[in-house]
Amino acid sequence: MDEELQKLKKELKLTRYCSLITAVLLVCVIAGGAYMVNRLAPAVTALQEMQPVVEKLNNLDVEMLNEKIEQLDMEGLNQAMEGLDTEELSKAIKNINDVSDKLQEIGNTFSGLFGR
Repeated sequence: MDEELQKLKKELKLTRYCSLITAVLLVCVIAGGAYMVNRLAPAVTALQEMQPVVEKLNNLDVEMLNEKIEQLDMEGLNQAMEGLDTEELSKAIKNINDVSDKLQEIGNTFSGLFGR
C-alpha cells in the first residue's frame, strides 16, 4: 500500500510539472499572439483605408482599357518622339519658365501697387 502511495505521489508530481510547463507555454503563445496582433494593426488599418481604391479598381472596365490601348498608334508615336530635338525642347521649356517667372514678378509688382 505504501509503495502504491509513493508511486501515485510521483505520478502526481510529474503531472503537476507537465501542467506547469503546459501553462507556461500557453501564456507564451497568448503573449506572442497579442504581440503579433499589435504589430499587424497598422497593416489592417492601411488595408481598410485602401478599401475604396480597391472597389474602384474592381469597377474598372479592363476590356475597354485594353481596347483603348490597342487603338493607340504606338509606331506613329515612337516616330514622332524620334523626330523631337530634346535639346531644343529643353531650351524652349526653360524660356517658357523664365517668361512665366517674369510675368509673375510683374503681377506681384502690380498687385503691390494696387493693393495699397
